[in-house]
Amino acid sequence: MKEEMNFKNPVYYKNRELSWLLFNYRVLSEARDKSIPLFERLKFLSITASNLDEFFMIRVASLKDLVNAKIGRKDIAGLTPEEQLRQVNRETHELVYQQYSTYNRSLLPLLKEKGIHLISSHEELNKEQKKYVVVPEEAETVRRMFQLYLQGISLRKIASTLNQAGQRTVNGCRFTEVSVNSTIHNEIYAGDLRRQKYFVEDPISKRKMPNRGYLPQYYIQDCHEAVLDRETYTKVQDEIARRAALARRTCCFSGKIRCGICGNRYIRKKSTVKGRTYVYWVCRGKKAAGMTCANINLKEEELKQNYMREFGREAFDEKDFENQVREILVLRGGALEFCC
Repeated sequence: MKEEMNFKNPVYYKNRELSWLLFNYRVLSEARDKSIPLFERLKFLSITASNLDEFFMIRVASLKDLVNAKIGRKDIAGLTPEEQLRQVNRETHELVYQQYSTYNRSLLPLLKEKGIHLISSHEELNKEQKKYVVVPEEAETVRRMFQLYLQGISLRKIASTLNQAGQRTVNGCRFTEVSVNSTIHNEIYAGDLRRQKYFVEDPISKRKMPNRGYLPQYYIQDCHEAVLDRETYTKVQDEIARRAALARRTCCFSGKIRCGICGNRYIRKKSTVKGRTYVYWVCRGKKAAGMTCANINLKEEELKQNYMREFGREAFDEKDFENQVREILVLRGGALEFCC
C-alpha cells in the first residue's frame, strides 16, 4: 500500500520569513534582468531596499521580541525564533551583497554610458552648477502675482486672473488659491532658503510632515539669485499679516490650540442636542482629506477650567488668557501643555 503522507511534517513547509526573502530575491532578479529597460531595473532595485527596511522593522523586530521573551516554540517549518533569526541573518547578508553588486557593477556603469551621473554630495558641483536657474517666463508670473496681491486683490481673484491669461504652474496645472498662497509665502523668490521645512515621519510610509517645531530649521539669506526685490517681498509679508489680523476671531482659543500628534490646529465646533448647545474643539486633521488623527476632542468649558486650574485663577478672563498663553499643545491622550 501507498504510504500515507504526514502533512504535519516540517519538511513540507517553508518558514514565513525565509519565504519572504525569497520573494525579495525574485524582485531583485528583475533588477538584474538585462532585457528590462534601465530605469525599470533601478526601480526594482529600490523596491528591494524599501521592502527590506520594512521587513526588519516589523518581522525581524517581532522575532527579536520572541527571543528576548525566551519563547522557543517552533513554527510550522520546525524552526525556533532564534533559528529563524540566524537563517534570516545569513540570507539577508547574501541579498544585500547582491543588491550592491547589481548597483555598482551593472547599473552604475550603464547610467554613465547614458550620460547620467549621480551626485553624492553638493561639493561635487562646480560654481556654475550650484546656481539656481531663473526661468524668465515663470519669474514674470511670480512678479505679477506679488504685485496683484499688493493691489489688494484676493487669492482667488489672482488665481482666476492668471488662469484667464493662459498662465500655468511649473507642473502645467491651473492656479488655485492654495498655489498662489504658497507662492507669496515662499522666501525662495527673495533669494533666501529655509531648510528642513518638512521631514519624513517614518521610513516605512515615507510620508512627509510639516516641520512645526519638531526639528531645527535653517534660514539662509541671499543664497541665490532673487526673482523679485526684497522690498516687494517684505511688503507682501506685511500685507499677509495685516489681512490675517483683520480676520474675525471666533474666540480667544482660535488659532492657539495645536495637536501634538499631527501638528494641525484645532477648530471650533457647535452642536445642539435636545435644545442644549455644546461647544467643543476638534483637530483639523480629523477633517482633512487623507488624514485620520486619533487625538481627542476638547470641550470649551473644560479648556477654561484647565486654564483656571493651571494658572490659579478663580474666574476665566479672555484678555488674561490671551496675554498669558501663546499656545496650547494637546498631547496624546488629551493632556494639555500650556506654552507661555
